[in-house]
Amino acid sequence: MTNSATFNFFSSKDPIRNESLKVNVKKGKIALQVNGVHFIDKDTKQVVIYIPSLDISSYGETKEKAEEMIKDSFDFFCRHLISLSMAEMNSLLSTLGWSKGFFAKQFSKLFVDENGNLQNFNAENNHVERFALTTTA
Repeated sequence: MTNSATFNFFSSKDPIRNESLKVNVKKGKIALQVNGVHFIDKDTKQVVIYIPSLDISSYGETKEKAEEMIKDSFDFFCRHLISLSMAEMNSLLSTLGWSKGFFAKQFSKLFVDENGNLQNFNAENNHVERFALTTTA
C-alpha cells in the first residue's frame, strides 16, 4: 500500500490543531495529517518516533532509520485498517480516540507538555521535538 505513499515529515512547534484521517475503503487509500514526536532514548541512544493518535512507534540508530521503520509500521496499520469491516474500523479508530464520521481529533498534550518535554518516556534530558506527518497511501 505505501509503495506509492508520500510521507512528509516536518518540524512544528505548533501542532496540527485538528489531526485528520480519511479512509477510502473502495480505493484502499488512506490520507492523514497527524502530530508526532521524536526523541533520543537516554539508555539505548536510539532515535524514537511516536505518533500518539495512532499509537504507532518506531526506533532506529539514526533518524532516517526510525523514519523508515515508522513508514513500515504505518503501512502495516493501513493494511490492517483497510482489511477490517466498517464496524471493526470504527471501533478501532474510536478506541484510538478518533471521532466517528469526521475521523478528526484534537491534539492531545497527554505525553508532551507545553515546553516540549516528553512525559512518562525515557527521553534523553526529557526533551522531544514535535513534527507533523502528512501522507497518502
